[in-house]
Amino acid sequence: LVNGKKVATGVPGTYKAIDRRWREGDRITMELPLKPRVTQYTGLDQHPEYDRYALSLGPVLMALVGARDLDLNAHDLAGALVPVPNKPLWFTVKGSPDYHFQAYWTLGGERMTCFPVFKRVN
Repeated sequence: LVNGKKVATGVPGTYKAIDRRWREGDRITMELPLKPRVTQYTGLDQHPEYDRYALSLGPVLMALVGARDLDLNAHDLAGALVPVPNKPLWFTVKGSPDYHFQAYWTLGGERMTCFPVFKRVN
């Protein structure tokens, strides 16, 4: 939306240009779905017995703080996330109070990983 009027609809994985003469005070509003998504990690640091996945909420990469692995199946993660009140983009994992996920860009010097290991799905 530009100034409350719909001017474009985006397609996931693409860019959308808005060609117009911009004026001071113009206001842009957009909605991005924040549906949890797990993506398998395929980099060099593989674990021989476990799979590694990244968690994203829409375009936001999440980091696991306080641990490097999770004792659950990656495909069950979305249903196990519990929002932390008054902390946007923070989630605990049901039954695991010692660690949490938060947006990667909000981190300081915490011990974290963006590619935790999960139980391997057979």
